[in-house]
Amino acid sequence: MSLEVVVLDDDALQTRVLQRGLTKRFPDACVNAFVDPRVASRAVLDRPPSVVITDQDMPSCSGVEFARTIREALGARCPRVVLVSSARITRSDLRLFDAHLQKPYRLDYMAGILRPWLDRVAAR
Repeated sequence: MSLEVVVLDDDALQTRVLQRGLTKRFPDACVNAFVDPRVASRAVLDRPPSVVITDQDMPSCSGVEFARTIREALGARCPRVVLVSSARITRSDLRLFDAHLQKPYRLDYMAGILRPWLDRVAAR
């Protein structure tokens, strides 16, 4: 099964840095980066990836709204969803995510969270 990671952040520099860092750590994975939540949502709904990483604070859609949308649409087919945020998130909203990383975070820490999930997908 193919390994796919979707990165969503309205900051283009952040998406490029994360895309490059994850590609380096997971060379067998296809890492797609998006700055527009609408475009990312269409991509995820059309072809659910292995993992989605989303920022919380975006102008057109929050990470919570994004996660809620894809979870409702995909149900059991929804990928793992990781929230990256410097803002406080309510406990009920955190339930939408499989992991939450507080900014600033180390890429190695994120890779450590993703590795077991991606390894399971690769083993299928």
